Amino acid sequence: MTRHTSSLSSRPSLSASSPASTPISLTPLPTTLFPRLEIARAVLDQAKQASQATAWKLVHDHIFRWNLYYTKGAELEDVLQAERHDLTATVYKKQTQKRQDEKTGKKLMGESSFPILSDNEEVMKKQVEDALFSCTLTDKDDFDIPDASHAVLPLVELADPAIMAVAREKEEQGVHQLLFDLAARFIAEFGKYPHIKLNGMEINATLTKNRVMNSNEVDGSQTITEVYVETVITSFDGEKESEFFPSMTVSRISDVDVPAYVQKYVQYANDVLISNPPTPYEGAVVLAGDAVPDFFAPHLDDAPLTTHTFASTHYLGLSRYAKGKPVIPTMPVTSNSSSGDAITLINNPLVPLNPQSRRFDNDGVAAKRQILIDKGIFTGYIASKRFADYLHIPPTGPLGVIELSSGSSSMTTIYKEPCVEIVFFSSFVPNSLSGDFAAEIRLGYLHKDGKKIPFKGGMVSGNVFEAFAHVFFSKEETAVAGYQGPKAVRFENLTLSGRD
Repeated sequence: MTRHTSSLSSRPSLSASSPASTPISLTPLPTTLFPRLEIARAVLDQAKQASQATAWKLVHDHIFRWNLYYTKGAELEDVLQAERHDLTATVYKKQTQKRQDEKTGKKLMGESSFPILSDNEEVMKKQVEDALFSCTLTDKDDFDIPDASHAVLPLVELADPAIMAVAREKEEQGVHQLLFDLAARFIAEFGKYPHIKLNGMEINATLTKNRVMNSNEVDGSQTITEVYVETVITSFDGEKESEFFPSMTVSRISDVDVPAYVQKYVQYANDVLISNPPTPYEGAVVLAGDAVPDFFAPHLDDAPLTTHTFASTHYLGLSRYAKGKPVIPTMPVTSNSSSGDAITLINNPLVPLNPQSRRFDNDGVAAKRQILIDKGIFTGYIASKRFADYLHIPPTGPLGVIELSSGSSSMTTIYKEPCVEIVFFSSFVPNSLSGDFAAEIRLGYLHKDGKKIPFKGGMVSGNVFEAFAHVFFSKEETAVAGYQGPKAVRFENLTLSGRD
């Protein structure tokens, strides 16, 4: 499991007895005074008033984190807490007439960002001076900085009231006690299953107070909480054993359904233990379980379907979409046709208590729900203020939860035999521009002759855009971090490599 480090932490004395009932000694997190923000604001204002900078922006993240780590046998290993301030400044400078693009005559804008790590005013002035010089080396087409009209912020709940309450009170055990209670529930639930060991667990909670302000009177704030659970599950049968590494992210502790999580991943771990590599296969592939959100909202890069809606992709001439045209030329433009379902894809940063939701983007532009693809037709861009100006469209705010409209297919139709079902990828990282992918399978099932046979290994490969030429969406839906939509998706033509 990955350790999350930070600049300030305190470590309590640990006890071997039950973590949920044993008092612990924790130093309450300090409320750190942070004069740096206002000093930086004053320095940047001076640069603007002196006409050195055209505009400026400050982004401040005040981050609190509480971590629990468990090792083999669910033994408590470490308890950490941290508080950190991240402050980043950006200066903008419109170039002089002489600095215009000689070929096109376009006006240019210089932009430079830097972290502010000191409270010293003179150090900040030197940083601003260096950044202004960098602006002369970073020519971009001119654009306007967001103003207050772009920052009429929507109301959306982003923070867990339970975490907020104990964090605000600075209780001695505080958020850690909430996490200990959650950990005790996991340990007890895993203990109900024979031939299963909980051989590692990380539970952490993060509270982030985010603020964006600029010289055009934008000043927005949002408070976000995130709870992360990662477990190491060992399934064993005699001398044979196998490990499984599931995780989940939610906004509220109360959204962690411990019995459902444990039941689901214990079954996965047991199935991996008895699995063999697949044989080569070509045909219908069903994505279900964790594989569905991984496909439509992957963790390590943007999904191809979404990438081509970005205004930046269009501006650079890399998008395959054209406004008002089908995103996939061979795809049906009306749903429920014999060749499959059409895609309706929505960007929604305003889903309450989803870890991917936000009130505004990194420039302070208000979030909004928008239809990107409507029944197979490209209808809307995701656009920052800069690229919105380039395309002469309104800015849209941040990328949030990806919503995919459900279809009319029952699970019986989705799993019509023969088919291969994939529930867990080892990793899914498609090429966001071409749409090509080749992903290792951690767990899947072959549905054939009324049997559901688990397998592990092999790779499923194809192209996202070609796959959507013949796809069916379930009418049953699911909602997780970053994704809301069909619980299962059936692609009629994908290739699975395996052992001959």
